[in-house]
Amino acid sequence: MSTFCVFTPTFNRAKLLPELYKSLESQTFKDFRWLVVDDGSTDNTEQVIDTLSETSPFQIEYIKTINGGKQRATNLAVSICDDELFYGVDSDDLLVPDALEKVARLWNEIKVDSSLAGIVALHGRNSHEPIGSWMPKEIMRANVWDLYYKFGFQGDAPQIYRTEVLKDYPYPVAEGEKFISECISTYQIAKKYEMGILNEIVSIARYQEGGYTDGSIGLIKDNPKGYCKVKMLSIEMSSTFFQRLYHTILYLVGCELAGKSDGIKSAPYKGLAILGLIPSKILLATKFK
Repeated sequence: MSTFCVFTPTFNRAKLLPELYKSLESQTFKDFRWLVVDDGSTDNTEQVIDTLSETSPFQIEYIKTINGGKQRATNLAVSICDDELFYGVDSDDLLVPDALEKVARLWNEIKVDSSLAGIVALHGRNSHEPIGSWMPKEIMRANVWDLYYKFGFQGDAPQIYRTEVLKDYPYPVAEGEKFISECISTYQIAKKYEMGILNEIVSIARYQEGGYTDGSIGLIKDNPKGYCKVKMLSIEMSSTFFQRLYHTILYLVGCELAGKSDGIKSAPYKGLAILGLIPSKILLATKFK
């Protein structure tokens, strides 16, 4: 068992994997393995991984599945992982050389606290500029919901979890869909656990055209059932009137996209749903057209 399982879900990203591999090879902390789940690629991903494995100084495990989406690939990876920490690193990301060392150092200080599910850090445009904001300096721990909605963090934040915690929170991907926001799991975990805050950049983005980040509206339109689940949970987690109204409006959008006629009836707050009906129609006619 290693300290880290560095997990990469990938689909037709063979050309990106060697550079990610180099960033792993350069890690100053060596107690990790790389688990790659190939989500039905049709390029030469398998051959690239085979070539890298021949001389790799760390263990590489490769699994190929039929195409089912990132979240199903993640569920599979978590189910077979027996390492202490599970660190998802996308194929278009790079780790800074001391990323695992930084996380391991903080983890060794806090892991005795069973109320902490893991560590949340920063994703950067480069090693000096985070995507979004830096972490609020006044906090050392927080649940992920509060980090964004109470403390005002607005950045992109890698989350490294105790594997044993993640096993209890698999992604509920809807039948006929291939995507659901990672929030569905992290917000559920936030009901029970907090995270240690690491206010340092540990990974660098290489966002690709056509990727999840690039096509967020398209993903919602293609996967509306999952979107409804995320927004329902977000309404439940909300602590202010405006948060509940905001997520209720988006819940109604998701219901309409999913062909559900009971959006107002099924919303947790019927009054807010009635209030949010017209804004949801406007969004459907503009942003989600």
